[in-house]
Amino acid sequence: MVELLLAHLADSGVSLADYPEAMQHFFTYIAKSNFHQLIVFGDYYPTSSVGTITEPVKIIDPVNAANNVSRLYTAQQVDAIVDAALDAGDAIDAALAAPTKGETVRYWQRVFGPSFQV
Repeated sequence: MVELLLAHLADSGVSLADYPEAMQHFFTYIAKSNFHQLIVFGDYYPTSSVGTITEPVKIIDPVNAANNVSRLYTAQQVDAIVDAALDAGDAIDAALAAPTKGETVRYWQRVFGPSFQV
């Protein structure tokens, strides 16, 4: 699902060349969209062939219009992911502006976990 979100962002013109900026775009997309936007790829089928989807997250398989790859997520899980994306975005902003390496690492650890080291 992460790969499909990144592919969607790339298809939308978001540059993924800078790793921290790409991550920020990823988390910002999740936070702003709340996963309410339909993500569908029209490379192998017409996007109009995707039927009505009732699940909270709507990320359609790029080669199978009938497969919502995110169908198992509940509304509560979506809320938790959006909250985590907001926290991660804040941590990335803080890491990029941190005045010391130690502070930068601590903020990145909020994103990647306590084992993250530089």
